[in-house]
Amino acid sequence: MSRSSIILFAALLLIATLAGCQQNAEHLALESTKISENQLHQLLLERQRILEGIAEDAKRWVDAGRMTASEHAALKKAALLAGLDLCETRAERIEIREEVVRLDRQAEAWIERRAASGRAGEGERDQARLTRIESEIGLLRELLNKKGKHDKK
Repeated sequence: MSRSSIILFAALLLIATLAGCQQNAEHLALESTKISENQLHQLLLERQRILEGIAEDAKRWVDAGRMTASEHAALKKAALLAGLDLCETRAERIEIREEVVRLDRQAEAWIERRAASGRAGEGERDQARLTRIESEIGLLRELLNKKGKHDKK
């Protein structure tokens, strides 16, 4: 074998080895991404389950008079909003946003009744109104987001 043939063979072997290493690195990077995405998904699920459990326990506290309906609504809302990170479609996100608006409207009505009877102040009314408005803004933004950037293809 001539010297130029040996160099050419070595160069081709080096190129093939590097290409194989690059493919292996890309494969490992993809696997690492899948592992990270799966870990993230599992943590998101766990967070939602915990928040739902807290909200369910809080319902009993409301029934026992140890928590207000407004506080319970806030806990339930946190569980719902945690579900937004798990949604795969725009329709799912809209459904959650609509439920959040319903909760905030109920809480606002509850505060209005308390204010009418003198048990809640103007600040509480304003906070309840602001919370409901923020929820409605979130819903309207979701409805206006035609693209559905989180939708899976």
